[in-house]
Amino acid sequence: MTRNAIVALSLVLAACSQTRKPAPQAAVTPGAVPSPIEPPDQSVFTHHPRTVHFRWSAAPQAATYSIEIDCYHCCVKDRWCSDVQGTGYVVRNLKQPAFDFDFWGDQAGRWRVWAVDARSQPGRKSAWSNFSFRGSASP
Repeated sequence: MTRNAIVALSLVLAACSQTRKPAPQAAVTPGAVPSPIEPPDQSVFTHHPRTVHFRWSAAPQAATYSIEIDCYHCCVKDRWCSDVQGTGYVVRNLKQPAFDFDFWGDQAGRWRVWAVDARSQPGRKSAWSNFSFRGSASP
């Protein structure tokens, strides 16, 4: 190679190294779906106020979490609100894998969660976990 060719190649390589973009941040790990922990699926509550303490497993690369809480009979008789409205009650930007919520009444509910990465890309949603409230404890 000639001296001019070496100088030209060096300039091209230097220019390329200066325009290199940083590696993209990792997205929520595929398949890493938070798992509902609390309340356990099919829980039945009788307490007032109807505060539910939701808790789930952490997901790798999660910047925040979202939770969807759904209610049976709240929007239309014999239907889930998510079936009527397209979604239940969604809370976003949760920093911790936990959320406390005052549920609406004495009926069935369900919930699911998902992780959101640093680029605001949502991961897959967990399976629904069910719970219900009854007015009072059984004798």
